[in-house]
Amino acid sequence: MTGTPHTPRPPRLPRLPRISRRGLLAGTAASAASAVLPTAGAGRARAAAGPARLAAVAAQSADGFAGVSALGLTGTTGGAGAPVVTVTDADTFLDYCDRNEPYVIQVAGTLRITSKQGVRSNKTIIGLGADAEITGGGLDLYRRHNVIIRNLRFTHAEDDAISIQQSSHHVWIDHCEFSSGADGLIDIVRGADYVTVSWNHFHDHSKTMLIGHSDANGSQDRGTLRVTFHHNFFDGTDQ
Repeated sequence: MTGTPHTPRPPRLPRLPRISRRGLLAGTAASAASAVLPTAGAGRARAAAGPARLAAVAAQSADGFAGVSALGLTGTTGGAGAPVVTVTDADTFLDYCDRNEPYVIQVAGTLRITSKQGVRSNKTIIGLGADAEITGGGLDLYRRHNVIIRNLRFTHAEDDAISIQQSSHHVWIDHCEFSSGADGLIDIVRGADYVTVSWNHFHDHSKTMLIGHSDANGSQDRGTLRVTFHHNFFDGTDQ
């Protein structure tokens, strides 16, 4: 017989399971975090049970500009390889954020802070589970580098939820949720560089974020402000 050869139909790909919006945003960080949430008493920092699983998630290499080798760093690794602590109160959290040594800081529950609080270099700040939240204030990266912030909800900040400024570099903000702050949700200004903002949910806010704050600041900003945004959900954000 002659005729056109039959071309077999390619196999049908399996249907992907449905996932909730929160599940999408929380991603692997939440599932790993919930698996290692310790049960020791509140109000104290403590070594996490099975910290290796969460540390491995927190130490994943950042992509985009935060993953670029530059300024003496081979991408953004945060506190990878450093001690892992879990905090359940604001004072302990801010104490670890202000230390010079590298840390992986796991946040359990809701922490109420005020104003903008400083975070020093070489830190990973990651929420445990789906209810880790920082409310009332925000985090300020001022001349800092190599910081990872993941799987946290930021609400009702009195100023910016996260401020990255004054030549801070290599910062990765990933799988977080931001809403209802007084000023910007994320500001990347004054010569900040090598930043990635990925898989975040921004909602119910007007002045969502800045990349650079003034046309008159060119002498500091020129050649910097390299920022990657990908897979972010802007939901009810006016500007």
